[in-house]
Amino acid sequence: MTKPGLLTVTATDTAAVISALRQVIAQTAAVAVLPSADSARGRAIIEAVDPKQPVAADIGIVATTSGSTGKPKGVLISYHAINASISAVNQELGITPQWHLVLPMQHIAGTMTALRGLADDSKLYQPTINAADPTQLAAYAKSIKDLSGLHAITLVPEHLNRLAVISELASLRYFHKVIIGAGKLDFNLKHQLLDLGVATVSSYGLTETCGGVVWDGKPLTSVNLAINEQGEVLISSDMNASGYRNSSADLSIINTHDLGSLDSGKLEILGRSDNLIKIKGHFVDLVATSSLVTELVSADAVALLINDVVHIFIAATDLNSNALSTQLVDQLGDGLKGCKIVIRENLPRTDLGKIDTFTLRLEITDV
Repeated sequence: MTKPGLLTVTATDTAAVISALRQVIAQTAAVAVLPSADSARGRAIIEAVDPKQPVAADIGIVATTSGSTGKPKGVLISYHAINASISAVNQELGITPQWHLVLPMQHIAGTMTALRGLADDSKLYQPTINAADPTQLAAYAKSIKDLSGLHAITLVPEHLNRLAVISELASLRYFHKVIIGAGKLDFNLKHQLLDLGVATVSSYGLTETCGGVVWDGKPLTSVNLAINEQGEVLISSDMNASGYRNSSADLSIINTHDLGSLDSGKLEILGRSDNLIKIKGHFVDLVATSSLVTELVSADAVALLINDVVHIFIAATDLNSNALSTQLVDQLGDGLKGCKIVIRENLPRTDLGKIDTFTLRLEITDV
């Protein structure tokens, strides 16, 4: 059986999104939370979701991947996977907390935070603040002490970085748990939070797993991890998506393409398998290249493979590109001969604080 189509809502229409997600909890609709179409990213996401196409009767959410390595994909997430995710998180916490939503709802982390807060025995808070402003976020976090019950919030590393700048990390101590996703939490920062009495957990997962399924390296209930011969992390769980939109791909076992190790059952992410590329017989590590350029020029930088050429985007205003290219070849090898250095005043960021590689790719190609 199929549903005739998707209920689509725009992320900025908060009331409509919450109403739609209540229908997901009730299992009466399949929903896609979309960004504005007034951007290349927005149009690509809407194309991936394909709203007018029918969906299977058991699908509750059609989410989208970030498109960091190409075009975004529409991810089909079942009611069963959603409920399994909510249950696994509550089981790991040992409670059913009240949830505070400050992340964009078109991202899986925001969508799942909202769904957890809308589920039975919980409550959802949606503060009317700009969470990217650390002063506003800190003031809101301090207000939690006046509320009854136990409270949880999902943030990204950039939130913590900004709170640290204004010495307001301690404002988060009133939450029972602060879940950090969409990026690795700095080791020193994590210990600083611990010393301040802030209970944090680093969450690892994908859109295809309803978000985080590994907390501080430990898989949640029903989550099975394995490492294949290439060193890539494989995930099977009740939270795995059913598939991709307009695709026959089987996601019962997901190859994350993240390189990892399992030491006594604890997962450590070591990098990306698709960040090690071969050009003209030479291997180039895109992450190592990005890190070295950032160190050399003291500015944000990211290396991307586009049309078989390494493009290095740098946020700088005064830079000798030829000298930098020579230095990179000397330190990292001949694979970087012929690399293209692209200077910009700023690098675009996603609304989760990451460098927007999708937008950067569009500068060079149609993706």
